Amino acid sequence: MGDYESYFRLFKSSWGILIGFKGEILEMSEEFEMNDLIKINDFLYLQLNISNENKYIHNNKTKLENGIQWVSEIFPKQKKVLIKINEIDLNFCNFQIEGLFFGIASWICNYYKVEMPNYHSTFDKDSNKYLFSFDENDEISKKLLYPLS
Repeated sequence: MGDYESYFRLFKSSWGILIGFKGEILEMSEEFEMNDLIKINDFLYLQLNISNENKYIHNNKTKLENGIQWVSEIFPKQKKVLIKINEIDLNFCNFQIEGLFFGIASWICNYYKVEMPNYHSTFDKDSNKYLFSFDENDEISKKLLYPLS
């Protein structure tokens, strides 16, 4: 299978968040080369095939890692899975950093044709940004999206 492409869209105001991901997900039955792989957990790895010149993506890859962790229950158990991201399409006119988290989670959910976990978003006109929250008892999701809070 070739690269799978999907976009995360959130528009509740005159502007929004639009971010696209292109890549593939490979289930590995044997060991694979670990160079340049980011370990998400014992069975889940990320390969970010984005130029090192794109420092913004590389400096914020924790949002990608945590977005994958947020939906990690989707993946087959006891099989090593490699997520290869070959392209991230974003325009800073329709971008907010949380888009990396929700964008990669959305891409994975669309790939497997499952619903994304529940979250809430509102547009705050005073700060001119989207505010995200989760169900009241969902502290794990909140910590993944905002690890320093």
